[in-house]
Amino acid sequence: MRTIFLFVAAFFTALGSYAADPNPIDNKRVLDAFENEFYGATDVAWYPDGQGFIAKFSLAQSKVKAHFDGDGNLIATIRYVGDDQLPLCVSTRLAKKYPSHHIANVVELVNGGVTSYVITLENERHWTILRSSSHASFTQVQKLVKQ
Repeated sequence: MRTIFLFVAAFFTALGSYAADPNPIDNKRVLDAFENEFYGATDVAWYPDGQGFIAKFSLAQSKVKAHFDGDGNLIATIRYVGDDQLPLCVSTRLAKKYPSHHIANVVELVNGGVTSYVITLENERHWTILRSSSHASFTQVQKLVKQ
């Protein structure tokens, strides 16, 4: 019984160390960079990340994660977007190449000024996960069979 208690206590202690800090971080460069980059962001939560910080927030009705280094440089962003926000060349190529699928989920990744998308397609038998450049070149990441 004591072992279970110690395990549970250690689990919640570890979980707490990864929880979001509702208070702003103590790094003026990162906070200033965030305010300049994402003016109007709401529901901001900060997480420490080894060499920097991650901000999770809402902006213009999108859920966003932004990764900053300790000097306030924006490293990458992850944004959950609707299929209507895909570049036209990507959405038209998807419709042509996967006519029996519909778009279930889209995540936009921006890293080093390069934008890519992780797109989950669905039909009656499969989920297909693709990575796409903004120029509509696709790479299949995974294909899952529905049970």
